[in-house]
Amino acid sequence: MDHHRSHSPNSSSRHHRSALRAEKDDGGRNPSDNKHFRPNHHKHQTGPTATRKELYERDFPVYKQPVEVGCFSLDSKRRFFNDDRQLRYYVAPDRNPHFDLRDGYRDRYIQRDDGVKEKLDHMLRWILANRSKVGSTVTAASALDVDFVTWRGHLTKLLTTPYETREGWLLAVTRFRGTLYISEVETEAARRERESRSERHVEMMYWGYKFEQYTCAGLDLPDPSGAVNTNEAFCTVVKTRLSQSLRFLISSRYITCSDVYN
Repeated sequence: MDHHRSHSPNSSSRHHRSALRAEKDDGGRNPSDNKHFRPNHHKHQTGPTATRKELYERDFPVYKQPVEVGCFSLDSKRRFFNDDRQLRYYVAPDRNPHFDLRDGYRDRYIQRDDGVKEKLDHMLRWILANRSKVGSTVTAASALDVDFVTWRGHLTKLLTTPYETREGWLLAVTRFRGTLYISEVETEAARRERESRSERHVEMMYWGYKFEQYTCAGLDLPDPSGAVNTNEAFCTVVKTRLSQSLRFLISSRYITCSDVYN
């Protein structure tokens, strides 16, 4: 983070940081499935997470329905705003729409720099601006009333690990005043894939953004003549509980639109 860094959990000397890793070999197997694999038990070193399906075949703990406690917006320059200015609404197209998903790709496509890793910066900005909504007092030194802070996509990676046979992941975990902050670290394999995307791949990604431009709008009707800018985003923040003891504060990155349009 920038000027908020002095209040960030990552900026304190009184925190503990570790890493969780899921790795896949060339055959799509996890190294821990190999009988010759021996996990490293040193406290601060990373090790692969077991992905054998039989380890997870049990009743799922009680999961409380998430409750939205806030939202935030990122503008065309990735600046944070503690409001819903980037919220869009779904506008149903005509019965026979004519969408040109390639329109604007060459001259009106502003791509976010995927090489810049924002980690939990925007979530931390939201927390600083909304201390009362996370069950804490208004003082910056007080602890949050949640056990985990993370992005929804990070939990998706964790939960699908037993069934994912191609892509690994690496998560950094920081404990600060009793709360665990989970952030993703780009693996070397993910970096190589990102940097080697073909022109065709990039254009096909654009098609999805362009479709959103045809079917989503703010207070007006959709305007497909404008630029597609992937820096812009609207995000919600929810609280939930897993079993009876684990409390989560989760942000859903990039909510495309709401299904209510007035």
